[in-house]
This record gives sequence, structure tokens and C-alpha cells, in this order.
Amino acid sequence: MNLQKEFLGETLTQTERLFLTSLTHHDGWPVLVKLMNEACLLATQDVVKLDPEDDKYASKLAARQMRARDMNEFCGAILKSVKGNMEVAAQNERKTNERDAASK
Repeated sequence: MNLQKEFLGETLTQTERLFLTSLTHHDGWPVLVKLMNEACLLATQDVVKLDPEDDKYASKLAARQMRARDMNEFCGAILKSVKGNMEVAAQNERKTNERDAASK
């Protein structure tokens, strides 16, 4: 599965989307994003630091590249999905407000 192309949470309810949206307004959200970015950076740096003269260079390189790629893909999918679900929640709220206003 290519997580970069997946929209996670398609089956979330509007309430769940609003809960997810509220997380992004919490003081800890930027810290969580910072930690995710740091984890991705460290995994990528781990690939670059590998010594090409090491006897097991090829296998270590493949493993570290896979780890870095998976980490970056996972974090990207989560952040994109949060943003996507926030947009869906906002659209749903606008539609609800428009319906309520039209029925008055």
C-alpha cells in the first residue's frame, strides 16, 4: 500500500473528524509534528552516515533506506490525512450551517 496516496480515515464520523481537528488546536500538536519531522530526519541521516567500506554495506543500506522511507511515508500519510479530515469536517460543518440557515 502506498500511504502517500492513501487518505486515511475515510470512514471517520463527523464527530471523530472534529475530535481530530481539535487535536491540531492543542498546544502539543506542533510538538508532535516536530517530533515526527525529527524522527524522519534522523532516519534519513542514518542512511547517509553508513560507511560504504563496511562489509555488510549493501544489506545495511537497504535496511536503513527502507526504514527511512517507511518512516517518512507513514508520517506524511498521517499529517496529510489529518489535514484532509479537517477539510472534510469543515465542509460538512459549512453544509450543515447552510442547511440550518436555509430552513429558518
